[in-house]
Amino acid sequence: MITSEEAASAIREMLGVALRNQREGLLTTVTPEGRPHATWMGTVSTPDFVHLITLTGTHTDKVANIRANPGVEWMFTSPDRKTLVYFEGTAEIILDEEMKHRYIQMVPDESRGFFMRYYRAGGEWCVIKTHIEAAVYGMPGAYTKVRLGGHQIRVIPETKI
Repeated sequence: MITSEEAASAIREMLGVALRNQREGLLTTVTPEGRPHATWMGTVSTPDFVHLITLTGTHTDKVANIRANPGVEWMFTSPDRKTLVYFEGTAEIILDEEMKHRYIQMVPDESRGFFMRYYRAGGEWCVIKTHIEAAVYGMPGAYTKVRLGGHQIRVIPETKI
Protein backbone atom coordinates (compact mmCIF):
# COMPACT_ATOMS: atom_id res chain seq x y z
CA MET A 1 0.00 0.00 0.00
CA ILE A 2 1.32 3.43 -0.92
CA THR A 3 1.13 6.25 1.62
CA SER A 4 -0.18 9.74 0.94
CA GLU A 5 3.34 11.11 1.31
CA GLU A 6 4.70 8.64 -1.27
CA ALA A 7 1.86 9.48 -3.66
CA ALA A 8 2.46 13.22 -3.21
CA SER A 9 6.16 12.73 -3.93
CA ALA A 10 5.39 10.76 -7.11
CA ILE A 11 2.88 13.39 -8.24
CA ARG A 12 5.40 16.19 -7.66
CA GLU A 13 7.95 14.21 -9.69
CA MET A 14 5.51 13.92 -12.62
CA LEU A 15 4.73 17.63 -12.37
CA GLY A 16 8.46 18.39 -12.33
CA VAL A 17 8.89 16.43 -15.56
CA ALA A 18 5.94 18.32 -17.06
CA LEU A 19 7.47 21.63 -15.98
CA ARG A 20 10.82 20.85 -17.59
CA ASN A 21 9.68 19.08 -20.75
CA GLN A 22 6.17 20.15 -21.73
CA ARG A 23 4.88 16.66 -21.07
CA GLU A 24 1.84 15.45 -22.97
CA GLY A 25 -1.28 15.00 -20.92
CA LEU A 26 -4.83 14.07 -21.77
CA LEU A 27 -7.20 16.99 -21.14
CA THR A 28 -10.85 16.07 -20.70
CA THR A 29 -13.57 18.71 -20.93
CA VAL A 30 -17.35 18.42 -21.13
CA THR A 31 -19.43 19.70 -24.06
CA PRO A 32 -22.44 21.92 -23.35
CA GLU A 33 -24.57 18.81 -24.07
CA GLY A 34 -22.74 16.88 -21.33
CA ARG A 35 -20.55 14.65 -23.51
CA PRO A 36 -16.87 14.18 -22.57
CA HIS A 37 -14.21 15.47 -24.97
CA ALA A 38 -10.58 14.35 -24.53
CA THR A 39 -7.49 15.64 -26.33
CA TRP A 40 -3.73 15.21 -25.95
CA MET A 41 -2.00 18.48 -25.02
CA GLY A 42 1.60 19.50 -24.44
CA THR A 43 1.54 20.81 -20.89
CA VAL A 44 3.75 22.43 -18.27
CA SER A 45 3.25 22.95 -14.57
CA THR A 46 3.87 26.20 -12.75
CA PRO A 47 6.90 25.92 -10.42
CA ASP A 48 4.65 25.88 -7.34
CA PHE A 49 2.56 22.97 -8.73
CA VAL A 50 -0.62 25.02 -8.44
CA HIS A 51 -1.50 25.23 -12.14
CA LEU A 52 -1.15 23.30 -15.39
CA ILE A 53 -0.54 25.48 -18.45
CA THR A 54 -1.17 24.68 -22.11
CA LEU A 55 -1.42 26.70 -25.34
CA THR A 56 -4.17 26.29 -27.92
CA GLY A 57 -6.21 28.05 -30.56
CA THR A 58 -9.17 30.13 -29.43
CA HIS A 59 -11.40 28.37 -32.00
CA THR A 60 -10.98 24.86 -30.55
CA ASP A 61 -13.67 22.63 -29.08
CA LYS A 62 -11.86 22.45 -25.74
CA VAL A 63 -11.96 26.25 -25.38
CA ALA A 64 -15.69 26.32 -26.16
CA ASN A 65 -16.25 23.52 -23.65
CA ILE A 66 -14.26 25.28 -20.92
CA ARG A 67 -16.22 28.47 -21.49
CA ALA A 68 -19.44 26.48 -20.93
CA ASN A 69 -18.08 24.37 -18.03
CA PRO A 70 -14.63 25.11 -16.57
CA GLY A 71 -14.39 21.80 -14.69
CA VAL A 72 -11.66 19.66 -16.30
CA GLU A 73 -9.56 16.59 -15.67
CA TRP A 74 -6.02 15.91 -16.84
CA MET A 75 -4.37 12.48 -17.03
CA PHE A 76 -0.63 11.81 -17.18
CA THR A 77 1.09 8.43 -17.34
CA SER A 78 4.58 7.36 -16.47
CA PRO A 79 6.65 6.31 -19.51
CA ASP A 80 6.18 2.63 -18.60
CA ARG A 81 2.41 3.18 -18.11
CA LYS A 82 2.57 1.56 -14.67
CA THR A 83 1.40 4.70 -12.89
CA LEU A 84 -1.26 7.29 -13.70
CA VAL A 85 -1.94 10.69 -12.23
CA TYR A 86 -5.25 12.47 -12.65
CA PHE A 87 -5.59 16.16 -11.87
CA GLU A 88 -9.02 17.63 -11.24
CA GLY A 89 -9.41 21.35 -11.51
CA THR A 90 -10.98 24.48 -12.83
CA ALA A 91 -9.71 25.84 -16.14
CA GLU A 92 -9.45 29.48 -17.16
CA ILE A 93 -8.99 30.85 -20.68
CA ILE A 94 -6.29 33.54 -20.76
CA LEU A 95 -6.60 36.01 -23.66
CA ASP A 96 -4.74 39.01 -22.21
CA GLU A 97 -1.60 39.54 -24.35
CA GLU A 98 0.68 40.39 -21.42
CA MET A 99 -0.41 37.30 -19.50
CA LYS A 100 -0.09 35.09 -22.59
CA HIS A 101 3.48 36.35 -23.05
CA ARG A 102 4.30 35.52 -19.41
CA TYR A 103 2.92 32.00 -19.72
CA ILE A 104 4.45 31.19 -23.09
CA GLN A 105 7.88 31.85 -21.56
CA MET A 106 7.29 28.77 -19.38
CA VAL A 107 7.03 26.54 -22.46
CA PRO A 108 10.32 24.97 -23.64
CA ASP A 109 11.88 26.68 -26.68
CA GLU A 110 11.32 23.80 -29.11
CA SER A 111 7.61 23.49 -28.35
CA ARG A 112 7.13 27.26 -28.18
CA GLY A 113 8.73 27.66 -31.64
CA PHE A 114 6.53 24.98 -33.19
CA PHE A 115 3.38 26.42 -31.64
CA MET A 116 4.13 30.01 -32.67
CA ARG A 117 5.01 29.00 -36.27
CA TYR A 118 1.62 27.32 -36.52
CA TYR A 119 -0.34 30.26 -35.12
CA ARG A 120 1.57 32.94 -37.02
CA ALA A 121 -0.17 31.50 -40.06
CA GLY A 122 -3.27 33.40 -38.97
CA GLY A 123 -4.79 31.67 -35.98
CA GLU A 124 -5.55 33.33 -32.67
CA TRP A 125 -4.31 31.56 -29.57
CA CYS A 126 -4.84 31.51 -25.83
CA VAL A 127 -3.54 29.90 -22.67
CA ILE A 128 -5.55 27.35 -20.74
CA LYS A 129 -4.60 27.63 -17.07
CA THR A 130 -5.96 24.86 -14.84
CA HIS A 131 -5.97 25.36 -11.07
CA ILE A 132 -5.18 21.94 -9.57
CA GLU A 133 -7.77 21.20 -6.89
CA ALA A 134 -7.12 17.48 -6.40
CA ALA A 135 -4.86 14.73 -7.67
CA VAL A 136 -5.31 10.96 -7.85
CA TYR A 137 -2.22 8.76 -8.03
CA GLY A 138 -2.93 5.30 -9.41
CA MET A 139 -1.05 2.07 -9.97
CA PRO A 140 -3.52 -0.06 -11.97
CA GLY A 141 -1.39 -3.21 -11.73
CA ALA A 142 -1.45 -2.99 -7.95
CA TYR A 143 -5.12 -1.90 -7.72
CA THR A 144 -3.95 1.20 -5.88
CA LYS A 145 -5.37 4.73 -5.90
CA VAL A 146 -4.54 7.58 -3.56
CA ARG A 147 -6.52 10.82 -3.72
CA LEU A 148 -4.89 14.03 -2.49
CA GLY A 149 -6.06 17.61 -2.22
CA GLY A 150 -4.18 20.11 -4.36
CA HIS A 151 -2.58 21.62 -1.24
CA GLN A 152 -0.95 18.25 -0.46
CA ILE A 153 1.19 18.24 -3.62
CA ARG A 154 2.52 21.80 -3.37
CA VAL A 155 6.10 22.20 -2.20
CA ILE A 156 6.42 25.98 -2.13
CA PRO A 157 3.93 28.76 -1.42
CA GLU A 158 1.47 29.57 -4.19
CA THR A 159 2.64 32.32 -6.54
CA LYS A 160 0.51 34.63 -8.62
CA ILE A 161 1.40 34.08 -12.29
